[in-house]
Amino acid sequence: MALIAQRSADAILAMLAVLRAGGAYIPLDPAYASEQVGYILGHAAPGFILHDAASAALVTELAQPGGQVVLEIGVAKAGVANSGAAACDFPQRRGADTAYIIYTSGSTGRPKGVVVPQRALARIAFDQGALTLPPAK
Repeated sequence: MALIAQRSADAILAMLAVLRAGGAYIPLDPAYASEQVGYILGHAAPGFILHDAASAALVTELAQPGGQVVLEIGVAKAGVANSGAAACDFPQRRGADTAYIIYTSGSTGRPKGVVVPQRALARIAFDQGALTLPPAK
């Protein structure tokens, strides 16, 4: 899933929702040049694009008609809140599972995807003090 959103609480919520549902995301900054976003969308070929309201025009310009499911974060959030759906069973995640794919420029000048596993997210949170180890038993 591509996630095109400005930095916000809703963007963080979207990231966590994707991870909780067992998916992985490709973070894309809407300030990137549209050619760069278009290249990454074409290369990664995500089945879903989740975006914020401010990125709607960029997504409309770059999404492949019929190629992806496109959903605005605010609409998705409201739909979940109003669904009255019961709690569901989410897939068990493992450390080697992909959390996200970050595109970085390489020696060729074209961005390339680097897979970041779940364990790396946990390590970052631990290193920044957001997680603590449980007491030894």
